Amino acid sequence: MIKFISFAKDILETALAEISGEDNLLLFPTHQSRKEAERLYQQKWNFTRTEFLTMEEFKDSLFPSSSPILREEKRIMAFYLALDQESKDQFQIENYFQAIELAYNFFGFWEEIAEEMIADEDIADLLSQKLSARNWQQKSFRSLQKIKENYYELLQKKGFNDQIFCRNIAKIKSKNNYKKIIVVNQFYFTKLEKAIIEMMKEKVIILSQIPKTCFDENELKPLNSFSAKDIQAFVPKKIFQYTAQKPLQMIAQMLNVLPENKFQTVIDFKFDEQSYAQLLSPEHFDKPQKIKFSQTKFYRFFQSIAELLKSRKLDGKGFLLSLQKLLEFALCDDLLEYFVSSAAEREKFRAQLFEWKDNDLQFIDEKLISQNNDLAQQIGSIFFYLRDFLKINDLEDLRKFLLEKTKITSLFSIEKTKTNIEETFFQAFSDFLSIAEIGIVQDWKQIFPKNTALSILQLLLSYLKAKKISYQIPKKKKFITITNLQNTRNLSFQNIFILNLIEGVLPDRKHTQFLFSENQRKELGLKSYEDITLRDKYYFYRLLTASEQAFLFTLSDLEENIEISSFLEELKLQGLVQEISAADPYAHHELFTQLFGNNRNFVQPKKNLENDFFSFPFRQEDFEKNKISLTAYKWQKLEYDPFNFYLEYIHNLRQRKINESCDLTAKLLGNIAHKIFEKIWQRIIKVHKNNSFRHNFIYNTKLYVQQAVEKYIDHEFEEKYYFPNDFSDNYFRHIFLEILKDGIENFFYRLHNYLKLSDKMITVLPEVSNQEEREYFALENFSIFLRGRADLRIETDKIFIFDFKTGSANYKKIKKYREQLQFYEMIYYLKDSPELENKLESYIFFIEQKQLETAKHNKDLKQTMIDVLQNILAKGFSIAQKEAEFEDLDLTRRDLN
Repeated sequence: MIKFISFAKDILETALAEISGEDNLLLFPTHQSRKEAERLYQQKWNFTRTEFLTMEEFKDSLFPSSSPILREEKRIMAFYLALDQESKDQFQIENYFQAIELAYNFFGFWEEIAEEMIADEDIADLLSQKLSARNWQQKSFRSLQKIKENYYELLQKKGFNDQIFCRNIAKIKSKNNYKKIIVVNQFYFTKLEKAIIEMMKEKVIILSQIPKTCFDENELKPLNSFSAKDIQAFVPKKIFQYTAQKPLQMIAQMLNVLPENKFQTVIDFKFDEQSYAQLLSPEHFDKPQKIKFSQTKFYRFFQSIAELLKSRKLDGKGFLLSLQKLLEFALCDDLLEYFVSSAAEREKFRAQLFEWKDNDLQFIDEKLISQNNDLAQQIGSIFFYLRDFLKINDLEDLRKFLLEKTKITSLFSIEKTKTNIEETFFQAFSDFLSIAEIGIVQDWKQIFPKNTALSILQLLLSYLKAKKISYQIPKKKKFITITNLQNTRNLSFQNIFILNLIEGVLPDRKHTQFLFSENQRKELGLKSYEDITLRDKYYFYRLLTASEQAFLFTLSDLEENIEISSFLEELKLQGLVQEISAADPYAHHELFTQLFGNNRNFVQPKKNLENDFFSFPFRQEDFEKNKISLTAYKWQKLEYDPFNFYLEYIHNLRQRKINESCDLTAKLLGNIAHKIFEKIWQRIIKVHKNNSFRHNFIYNTKLYVQQAVEKYIDHEFEEKYYFPNDFSDNYFRHIFLEILKDGIENFFYRLHNYLKLSDKMITVLPEVSNQEEREYFALENFSIFLRGRADLRIETDKIFIFDFKTGSANYKKIKKYREQLQFYEMIYYLKDSPELENKLESYIFFIEQKQLETAKHNKDLKQTMIDVLQNILAKGFSIAQKEAEFEDLDLTRRDLN
């Protein structure tokens, strides 16, 4: 029997009024509505035998299992063991973790098929229709059938069961002890639920708060005709719509209309995922006081340990760790604290990692860190911890490691006093360890043949990720409750405030379904997107009828493609909504002011700033002994960006590059090229027993270059520290080094063909380790020094200065490098002997491109320095001026024609 209940009535009170005599059963769609009905029932002091269940709980009682039912990770583990190689190939599964998504789809698929009582033959017939299915669907379905058979056999062998094998109408256990079964406003009935109701129809009363004209009584199914028109007579007299552009503006709007000291309900469809969730104080809002376990220090610590283990590069008996991953770990101060307790030592630790990173290292090992006495123990402790972890072979090893070799209480320290993290972890960990105890897995290497320890850790993290811990908030009467749409089913409210009424949230956007298309789902009788949209529309509209007042908050932003909910638009078409005028776009500023206190001066009034506001004053004490020492790079920084020069070189505050691509850097390639040049000149000088000689730069050049490369790469360059884990040694040796050798050989040919230096008496002065420094001039009471180190100088009747560069050449680079060579000319020659200017020739050589550029100077270096320094002495270190659009554009006469 179906009874249609008006929207004007309270559905729970109506359901309780149906209770009569003994042995009543009330069935609800959600736990929330079941709990509320129990609370109302208990207030009436009615002691009749009445049971309250959700529909899912009722079905569990009808289909009991004689064997334990597998759930969560145990279920997925058994599923993975049931996969044969053919199935793995079909779904491209190479390891356990790749099977997790397939497992969820597999169980969801067969649970839905069982609920709708669809025979495999019906699915096969549908998929065999050429016009509606493709071969991949048939092949996938056959694989799913085979996996299901294998899974069933495995469970039988192990003595377990699964829900997908339980809910068979032929195995139903009759519930004759109930005299009346009251189904309270169930919106959607599966075919299995319809069959159960049919079997017990003499006892069943279905209470439906859907208009009779919108309900198919034979199919127990709502009709698509249900719309806003059907609730027109029952909605509250006042429904207000507020439209904002940004989420925070929306929250500001809501807070402005929330009355104090009255019970209110806020409905947010995805509250936990919203950035503003943290702004709403738990002292006033009765929101879910839970955080994801994945946000805890414990989880983040072992997630970082997993990342470090994944980054390993094997080297004989030991291993190297990715410097990038170690740096990411070290930058989380609360995690590094586990290994390095002192704050000062942690800062030294990070400084050392940055120094290695600046030197282009990509990996480090214990041999390298042993060379640093100050930090060898701290960094070594991480290697020691990881080495011990890698000895784990099963869950018992993991248990011992966590409880005996890990300071586990320190990892709970942050959340320990405010949450139930310890209780949650140990309860979850105990359940996790039971995977081994129930005997599903006999040998963990069967599941994880490679990287067993790492995989077991990832398995634990995967299991813990779904857990939540509760915050211990002081008990206080809260007037504002935050919930979601699903938990409002069958409930009534005084005032409701509904957030995020936008398209794609309500109604939800379409999601790609597993295996079947939308049309195929309809043909099989499975829930379609239209069914889900209709369900959400009903719950939303019913909620409006069950409230005294409703305040609806939506967003509209064309640039972000955010649109008002079509459900809300439908209400507006029926004239049921009163739109509030557009909000002040800066309304949320007031919200921030309140959050940060009542001081109205928190946001400073706009005023005209002084010209020197964004600059640091020049202080004589910043320069020891009134000495200003400049390299070419520092000078360019000072000339074009004084503000950052001050931060970087006066106070040593430089921007650190943390996330960089793991590849060979231009700096590293340049260092390799310089070392090879150094080896070649050492060989030539050794042959002539002096750095003054005659030499033919055609003969033996290839041999010298080849020998220099082999000597450096094979005996001095430790590529294990510099090469990414997936970097090809073949590429480096057979492609990059060949390009490098070709470029270096070309330079020596240039000495022969272009500069005519072969067989001519020359003096060669290769790069030395120390930089030269010369006083350039005095300005007021300051001495200006130039510092630098040329890559190569050759002296004959002329003087040649060379600077070697890797990478591509462009106008901006050449302009910068020319100033660098101007520094070298002044340091080595022109400061003492300005008459040598006409004999000087400076060149930039781009090795890979085999491009030799003359360094012609177009400005007076000294006068430019004087002008810049005088301006800084007077006005301080100011922010750099924005470059003109075409300042560094390389234009030629041809471009202008």
